[in-house]
Amino acid sequence: MAKDENVPPVVPHVHTDQTGGAVLPIRGVSNPDSPTARLETTDTGRNEFSYEGPFAPLQIVQSTPSVSLYGYVKAAVRELANNGAYAAAEKAVMLDEVETDIVAHRGFLLKAAFTNTAAIFIGNRFTGANFPADDLTASAEKRPKGAIEATNLARTEVATFDFGANTPMGFALDPGESLFIEINRASNIYLYASTAQKMYWMAV
Repeated sequence: MAKDENVPPVVPHVHTDQTGGAVLPIRGVSNPDSPTARLETTDTGRNEFSYEGPFAPLQIVQSTPSVSLYGYVKAAVRELANNGAYAAAEKAVMLDEVETDIVAHRGFLLKAAFTNTAAIFIGNRFTGANFPADDLTASAEKRPKGAIEATNLARTEVATFDFGANTPMGFALDPGESLFIEINRASNIYLYASTAQKMYWMAV
């Protein structure tokens, strides 16, 4: 990148929300033992939740294909709106919030109940029981079998694994554990459990 002659250097800056749109400089912080620097930032937070409906606890179940977080929340909210003791205006807000999707500012905080007896698996659309038996029984799983065939794999060798018990695809959230995932659309987060398990959630 060339520098124009007789042009003073310009300090990187941003306009702020202060009265008059004050301009403040952006500063970097040096990285130890590195010639680079990282941008000094502070998360400013938000004034309100991106989602105005109820953060209803969810019961995650075995389903093939697995159900998205949005699918679970939409079903729960519709049940509450149709049968809960809410005012008509509150019901309208609840139903409007799950009309198309739930979009968080930054992501979703998920927490498995301490009373759960098994893991909840979290991931993309391939999460859950994705190895059906030959007869395509919906709840069946078929695991890849074998072991690493060599400590130094050649190009023609394949690393295969024995999953032990029927292990679903996805990231396991054990009882009592929590996870913040920076995916901001609930329809892109899929959930699976081999038996019914409770999960709490928040859109952040």
